[in-house]
Amino acid sequence: MAESIRRNTSRESIVIPDPVEGPRGIPNFAPKMPRLNVVWFGHPSNLGGVTHQLDQLTALADKIPVQFRIVTSPTAEAVALAAQIAADDPSRLRAVVVPWSLESTWRALEETDVVWIPVAGSEQKTVKSANRLLESLWAGRLRLRPPLGGGARRRGRPAAAPESRMR
Repeated sequence: MAESIRRNTSRESIVIPDPVEGPRGIPNFAPKMPRLNVVWFGHPSNLGGVTHQLDQLTALADKIPVQFRIVTSPTAEAVALAAQIAADDPSRLRAVVVPWSLESTWRALEETDVVWIPVAGSEQKTVKSANRLLESLWAGRLRLRPPLGGGARRRGRPAAAPESRMR
């Protein structure tokens, strides 16, 4: 392709064969019970999506125990969020921050059952690049699409209003 572009446009080009950086995984959904392993990965500036959609993750944990990994820079906000999640009901939902690196991201994708990609409820955050979706699928993992768990109520907190849920 690069040769064709050079020949037809007199311009140099670089062809990127794959839109992802990690190893290709074999599609697999075989949860390692007793917990469903769920991972979120991304920049700390996108943690608002996790916070905004957290009621959906806790609703899922009402149905099946969840081990939730947050793969990001271990900022104070990320560590506090993991502690908040884990404090609610650690027998049903555990959370841990895994320091981000290419290696830790791809290891988490290999070890997880599903990838959760929530979106914050702001206009700025509703448009996302496809990299997390592509990397999850490339790794052979399912992507959870909110709402999870049927919007159940947890510990007296109301479920998110329907208009705030990603469709």
